[in-house]
Amino acid sequence: MGAGCPSTAINAVCLGVIETPMVADMLEGQAEAMAEIVKQQPIGRLGTAEEIANAVLWLCSPGVAFVIGVALPVAGGFTTS
Repeated sequence: MGAGCPSTAINAVCLGVIETPMVADMLEGQAEAMAEIVKQQPIGRLGTAEEIANAVLWLCSPGVAFVIGVALPVAGGFTTS
């Protein structure tokens, strides 16, 4: 990188509610609570670990060399509502 340019990009991935074993354990036997959480998601479902991994991989790719200081919401549209 040129003079005055950072050599390291600092970005963040801001997660929505992700379907993980921890979430499943927390909501085990609480079908109504899970339905309410899903209902609150504009996309109509929880996110997956693979979707988060894809966002992280994108941020690590050479194609984002001009992306610096971004808080990337990966939340199924939750932050837009």
